[in-house]
Amino acid sequence: MAIFKNHLARTLPALALVGLFLLAGCGDSTSGGSSSDGSSSTASSGAADSSATNTLTSFTAEGLDGKTYSQDYFAQYDLTIVQIWGTFCSPCIREMPDMVAVSQQYADQKVGIIGIVIDTTDVDANVLEDELDAAKKIVKETGADGFPHLIPSKSLIQSKLQYVTGTPETVLVDKTGKAVKIITGMRTQAQLRNELDAALQKVAQNG
Repeated sequence: MAIFKNHLARTLPALALVGLFLLAGCGDSTSGGSSSDGSSSTASSGAADSSATNTLTSFTAEGLDGKTYSQDYFAQYDLTIVQIWGTFCSPCIREMPDMVAVSQQYADQKVGIIGIVIDTTDVDANVLEDELDAAKKIVKETGADGFPHLIPSKSLIQSKLQYVTGTPETVLVDKTGKAVKIITGMRTQAQLRNELDAALQKVAQNG
């Protein structure tokens, strides 16, 4: 529960809040970032395993748009890009226009996209209004308001988010919400296209 435990720092002085951002592990694929233990990290990618930490197969959550979403969202696509990001994470924000562009490029291949704003609630899924307002502003300014962004619910936290140790994290999931690929750190458009091509091929092979 690395990132969500760090929400406790919000009740402490401003200096502790700085520690929250460092502990959250906001990573940049080119220059690296701080991991949860304070060490340098770069973007990494790996095939997903079958553990519960890599699944979004059962959840309900409200979006920034006020609508309710569940794992059924994924059923309309062969592959969905799930961008897990935070309002504190500059690499997350910088990659958003690329995420939008790539998702549009792959729309005819039945690739969808959805975001999860990891710091808009505390560990008990209580909404943090300042972060919620910041998230709405960010998605509008980056042009990422054309797809849903989820506010963490208890089911999202328990099934996936409590295991997230750094942002941005991008999860490529199949129709059921099962992870095909997990990507940690910022990606360029070219890198993301390569990841999508490989994941689409894997999904096609698995039928």
